[in-house]
Amino acid sequence: LVRYEKLERSFVALNHLAAAIIAFRKVPADVNIIYG
Repeated sequence: LVRYEKLERSFVALNHLAAAIIAFRKVPADVNIIYG
């Protein structure tokens, strides 16, 4: 396993961001903000 972020908080923040995007994509909406 290679981690390119030196700080643990950067690594955790990117994981939280990825999880938030995945969760947001699963919410049904008329207009998807991510894809337009």
